[in-house]
Amino acid sequence: TAKVMELDQNYPNPYRHSTKITYRLKENAKVSLELWNLNGVLETVVFEADQSPGEYIQEINPASLGLVSGNYLYQLVAKTDKGIYRIPKMMTAVN
Repeated sequence: TAKVMELDQNYPNPYRHSTKITYRLKENAKVSLELWNLNGVLETVVFEADQSPGEYIQEINPASLGLVSGNYLYQLVAKTDKGIYRIPKMMTAVN
């Protein structure tokens, strides 16, 4: 099957003030970016939007999201007419 999306490692990682997450969509999708702690608890949904194919950069600031220092999983979720696709990656916040 063709890739619906690609997700890059956040940069910088670890990060103190902010980090950027770059991803690419190959088709129209309802996209969300989720942050999870390592206990499997959803901390926050950074955004959710209908997006068209292309490259996107999302900048996040851990303190503004109420996150403490530590390791987190960020997960890009894309819902298309063909299904739901997820790509998780790990990042480290240092406040």
